[in-house]
Amino acid sequence: MRIGLSFGAVAAVALAACGGSDPQGSTTPAESPVVDCDSRVQVIPSGRLPEKAREKSVVAGPVVVIGARQWGDYPRRPGTPTRVKAPILVKAGPTVTVTLSPESRADAALMVGRARGPDVHGPSVELRPCAPGARVANRRVGSHTPFLAGFRLRRPTCVGLEVEVEGEGEPITRRIPFHASCKSVQRARRVQRSIRMRPRPRPGRYSAWAAQKASASASIAARRV
Repeated sequence: MRIGLSFGAVAAVALAACGGSDPQGSTTPAESPVVDCDSRVQVIPSGRLPEKAREKSVVAGPVVVIGARQWGDYPRRPGTPTRVKAPILVKAGPTVTVTLSPESRADAALMVGRARGPDVHGPSVELRPCAPGARVANRRVGSHTPFLAGFRLRRPTCVGLEVEVEGEGEPITRRIPFHASCKSVQRARRVQRSIRMRPRPRPGRYSAWAAQKASASASIAARRV
């Protein structure tokens, strides 16, 4: 796939999640790209996940992000942005829209594969599950529709996820840590905001101010769960 999530790799992630040792108000963009039943992935089980897999996954109403909980203390390779495979299961029923919280968009992007057209790479996606009796490639889909998905990360972060279910009220919110704890990420974000609000120092004091700002940015990577 163009987003770099091969069927084999995703299958391995799903198996790892099943028992491996590895690892206010709507903020949805006006028009989220749509991924429908035709993009359902065959290699990921579409029924109810085993209990061990659910423990490693993030559940938000009818949406399950498979294996997403295992990445909080997983080592990150320095240098290039990280791509994390995290298939998404959507229960048969209403359309759902999955969106990154505004503060997460500088650090992360959603990636979802499509059977036709360009893959999704951005802050939001609309997922339309198959009907319970639907068949894709002569195979019955089942109660949940699996989609090839993941996250592209610029740095260790805590991703805020919002799930809107068509016809329902407030979105369901969840937080997913990647290579750092959400507590340490939120602490570093507060420090960064306080530094941005301060007046810039006089030239003679710039070095100390710049060092403090760099220290706040580095604390996300330095602290672990």
